[in-house]
Amino acid sequence: MSLLATTSGSKSVLVTINNHGAFNGDYVQFSMISSSVGGIPASELNASHEVSNVTTNTFTITVATTASSTDSYNGDLKAQFDIHTGNAINFNGYGWDAGGIVTGKQIGRAHV
Repeated sequence: MSLLATTSGSKSVLVTINNHGAFNGDYVQFSMISSSVGGIPASELNASHEVSNVTTNTFTITVATTASSTDSYNGDLKAQFDIHTGNAINFNGYGWDAGGIVTGKQIGRAHV
């Protein structure tokens, strides 16, 4: 199993981290990558990337440099995931105190 895999001619990098817990649209910050992968510099990989094409054990990141070869990386890698922000769809009115926001409500003589 490789942690990172490139395909020649592509800007997509396949990342394999078992049970990573990420969602499409999340961000991951890589560090400790010590060498280029498929011609993509380590300095470009050691950065923050948006996560896409998520499965249980894999996801894809997109980089600026096109891979010059099909390659894999199995060395050191530290991945820090940003806190997931929740669903892209708003679900109003479910659960305790989950009612919609009331605007223009008058409290005493003050109008909020």
